[in-house]
Amino acid sequence: MAEPEVMSAGKQAQILDAAARMFASYGFKKTNMGDVVREAGVARATLYKYFSCKEELFHSVVSREGREILEAVREAVAHETTTRGRLRTSIMTHTDLIRQKLNVLRVSLDAAADIMSRWRHETEELQENVLDFYETIVAEGVAKGEIRSEDPRKTALLLVYMLKGLFLSVLTGYVGAERDELVDGILDVILNGLRPREEVA
Repeated sequence: MAEPEVMSAGKQAQILDAAARMFASYGFKKTNMGDVVREAGVARATLYKYFSCKEELFHSVVSREGREILEAVREAVAHETTTRGRLRTSIMTHTDLIRQKLNVLRVSLDAAADIMSRWRHETEELQENVLDFYETIVAEGVAKGEIRSEDPRKTALLLVYMLKGLFLSVLTGYVGAERDELVDGILDVILNGLRPREEVA
């Protein structure tokens, strides 16, 4: 029986959802395209219409989850009014979602580093979006006089590099219940260093 026609975006999302479950359960190496076909309930030709190989499918799953996390972080900080509040909420939300969503990476860390590097342009685009997000927080904090930074872009880049260590530690389970204390400690170091200096008379 032929597959019923559905909107392309919906079919693609159906495949990505199935692939995410398979990669999260069995890892990259033990998952094959046949597994995804069965889990998604689509024809093999439909899968290959959207994704030419397992590596491309894995990259698409990880990239989609990265975009979803960033969008959720944006929404979480929308009502925060202080620089510390925005940074704390963004980091807490980000780490919570890493724990919830990125099982795909957790069980496939070795494969992920190699595969993501092959799609460097797309990966860098997502990283730029994260950097833009934190640059906005820094620039608005400077504008309100809460912090100082002569170059908000560079400050945001340093912040992102600091947070990558935390995010990786959460992803691998190295950081657990002490997460909140670590986040507050990181913010103390960052914000004390960025505190406006009183002008000397």
